[in-house]
Formats: sequence, structure tokens, C-alpha cells
Amino acid sequence: MNNQAHPSPGVLPNFLIPGAAKAGTSTLFYYLKQHPDVFMRYKEPRFFSDNWELGPEFYSRCFKGYQGQKMIGEATPRYMRHPESAARIKSLIPNVKLIFTLRDPVKRAVSHYWMRMNKRLESRSFDEVIRGGRTEFPIDYGLYYTHLRRFLDLFPREQIYINLMEEMKVDFKSSLVGIFNFLNLEACDIKDEGAKNVATMFRNRSLDSLIRKVRAAKRLKRMIPSSIRSRGARIWKLNVMESFKAPDLTNDQRRYLEEIFLPEIEGLEKMMGMDLSLWKKNYISLKR
Repeated sequence: MNNQAHPSPGVLPNFLIPGAAKAGTSTLFYYLKQHPDVFMRYKEPRFFSDNWELGPEFYSRCFKGYQGQKMIGEATPRYMRHPESAARIKSLIPNVKLIFTLRDPVKRAVSHYWMRMNKRLESRSFDEVIRGGRTEFPIDYGLYYTHLRRFLDLFPREQIYINLMEEMKVDFKSSLVGIFNFLNLEACDIKDEGAKNVATMFRNRSLDSLIRKVRAAKRLKRMIPSSIRSRGARIWKLNVMESFKAPDLTNDQRRYLEEIFLPEIEGLEKMMGMDLSLWKKNYISLKR
């Protein structure tokens, strides 16, 4: 399917959160869907990246249950880095508002690596992964200037909003008000409950893998008595290490990542008219 315009199939979003992964998209999704004038059904339909061939009618069904709210949205971090997503979004919903929530790319890379380790998507050491270069997931998702430039080439600046994860942690209410203003929404009282989708790690990864397989096997799941299923759920919770803290980077690893990300940060600053010194102030490669 090419990127030519499509007739509207029905309900489509008028705002998107296209990224970045491990930079607060889950948190922002959770809080925005609490606004009475916002409809967000579920996270990551991945239409403009993985499911484009299914057509706009499929995408419209992702918003089943819409009841007339002013703003309709979804969040799929994969859109930011997918090479065709920006053009596809432009072809179908050209007036859409785009909210990018970003985070210091060095810290984001570390978080992304450990998430992939936890989900058994990665088995290499952190050093092996980052030395693989710009195409590795933990690095690629942090190439903000490279990826956002595709969107700036197609959408006017006023349709794009940058939310910084670090600023939201410091002043939750002001960050939300800025986003509400961008979406032309009245501010409402939403309580800060902390970050969602925080880093975790399993004490026993083999046990986690077994539990996941049982959950995925629906026929097997139906055969297991509810008392045993509830016991399994308790075991799964005990197996989770909450608030997992990743090992510190070595100075060599940090410098290597900073050298990759600094040009991207500076390019983003110029392109978006931003000051990102809150990221750069701790970079050891900039200290004399």
C-alpha cells in the first residue's frame, strides 16, 4: 500500500504520541486517558509501522467505544524510528497533533537495554550491544534529531510538541498543563502517581519464561484449577524485583554513548529551538 491519501474510514485519532520508547510514553498515555475530553483505548496499535497493510478501516476499529470526546489519541513509540511512519501519518491524518516525550538518550539507552534483557529479547552484554552502533535498538531510539527531522519535513512546527521526561518528574502539573494547552483542552486535576512501566527484573528468568508459556497456552490455562492459577500469580509477583537499578556505566561506555548522542542533541536543539542543557550538564565528555 502506498502513501497516497485515503478516504476517512470513520473515527481516527487527532493526536499521537509517536515516541520515544522508555522515555515516559506509558506514563503520559496513562495520565492523558484520565482527562474527560480525551479518548485513548489502548496503547501501541502500531498501525503506521507494522499494521499499515491492514488499511484505515482496521485502524478505525482500534478506537471502538469512542463517545464524542474532543481529543482521540494513541501512543506507539515505534512510529518515531520507523522510516515510513511520518509519511503514512501525513497521508491519512495530516492535521494530527504529535507529542514526543523524550529523555536523556544515554539514560534511555540503558533503560531500553535492560527492558530487552528482561523480556528475553537480548542476551548480549551491554557493551556488546552499544558497540554494534547506531542500528542497535538502545541507540537507534535515542537518535532524536535523525528521526524527528522526518516529521519536521512533513508537519508544521505548531503541530509538534516536545515533552521532556525529566521536566515532568520535577513539575508534573506544569508539564501536563503544557500538553493540555497544546491539545486545546481545559486543565483538570490529575494526581501524580509516579512513573508507569518502570524497570523491573526477574529473580529467576526460567520461572518467568515457564509462567509466560502457561499463560499463552489458553487450552492449558483452562485446565488448571483457579486455586493453582492464583498461586501461580502470587509466585510470579514474588519473582519480580521491583525498581530494578541497572549497573553503573563505565566511563568508556558513557563517553562512547555521549559521542554518538551529542550531535543528535545539538541538532534537535537547533531544529526545535530548544535548550537541552539539562541532559548535557552531566556529560563527562563535556567537562574539562
